[in-house]
Amino acid sequence: AAALDLPGPLRPAEAVPPLPRSGEPPPELGPAAPRLAVHPGGSSQWNRRWPLGNYAELCRLAARHTGAVCYLFGDRSERDDLHRLAEAIAAHRPGTGAEVVADAALDRTANLLAEMDLLLGNDSSLAHVAAAVRTPAVVLYGPTGTEFLWARVYPHHTGVSLRYPCQSATNPAAALAARSCEHDCALAYVSADGPYPKCLADLSVDRVWAAVSRRLGQSRAARIEAPL
Repeated sequence: AAALDLPGPLRPAEAVPPLPRSGEPPPELGPAAPRLAVHPGGSSQWNRRWPLGNYAELCRLAARHTGAVCYLFGDRSERDDLHRLAEAIAAHRPGTGAEVVADAALDRTANLLAEMDLLLGNDSSLAHVAAAVRTPAVVLYGPTGTEFLWARVYPHHTGVSLRYPCQSATNPAAALAARSCEHDCALAYVSADGPYPKCLADLSVDRVWAAVSRRLGQSRAARIEAPL
């Protein structure tokens, strides 16, 4: 509250005001099956990504158990990974819905996320956009120390991590070059074939699916819009 020059204490809905946007649902959205937004990307300078193959397996689980359609979000630089993910989903489960949403403008991204039942993704900017449009999110935390901060601020936010000791490091962004990890994990993202940080590579699909399946079972109409 002090940082925002606002009177405190604040309730979550006051600390995270709705994002200004056109408010028009995108016309290309499919039928009202569960809609799972998936963001497998993030900064290439600091690898905080869950393995792409794990996202493919989880999308297949979501389709099989809930009939969900996965909308794969990312920017222009992530387009190839998104199409690779869509192909992996379809290859192992033909007919499974997977729509690529690459390099969309912020307003369109916000409108799409507002129509989703859930966002699943890495610790990145889309988790904050989802919070601003009141869409629940399951966020996977790797080499970052912000999990408990956002879980307290955002009422619809679920963090999943293994909480390895090295995950508590909070190096400033400007000091990433000097960042150290007891597992000697690679700092930058190289490709979808890896290497990935151990704290995310060790995070099982079953553990993430447990969090996703709980949230997908909650309809949009049942979201808790009131502050915690």
